[in-house]
Amino acid sequence: MKVKIFGIKFENVEKDKLFNPLNFKGLLTFPAAPALVNIFKDKKYYLSLKNSNYVFFDSGYLCLILRIFKNIHANKFSGLLFLRRLLQNLKNSNFKILLIDPNQKSSKKNKKYLKKKKIQNSYSYIAPVYGDDFDDKILLQKIKKN
Repeated sequence: MKVKIFGIKFENVEKDKLFNPLNFKGLLTFPAAPALVNIFKDKKYYLSLKNSNYVFFDSGYLCLILRIFKNIHANKFSGLLFLRRLLQNLKNSNFKILLIDPNQKSSKKNKKYLKKKKIQNSYSYIAPVYGDDFDDKILLQKIKKN
């Protein structure tokens, strides 16, 4: 079931339904409460959420506010649970993973961790420090290539 808030369609995943994240095609986002505070001021962020293929509730505070003021029962989906399920399902799979890392040291640690988890098909990109306005054509090329 979807819940539309701020013009964004959120997936309302039942807590007892554990799903395989690999079944989803496209961009999955988990916006947190601090980012949602400025949703109407930050047009790029708003559009990125609006254009995501799947948006999940990752803010317990937002779910509580919706329940109190709008009588909408939204279920927060744990980002940690999502990550655990993703790693479990990626183990020994043929899926490719693009890691966007802040630096070389983190990139090496992430690759080592994935290898330990038997996740072999990953590649990484060291992201530059972005300013307020950015257009990372190199990252877009990497995504399209792989």
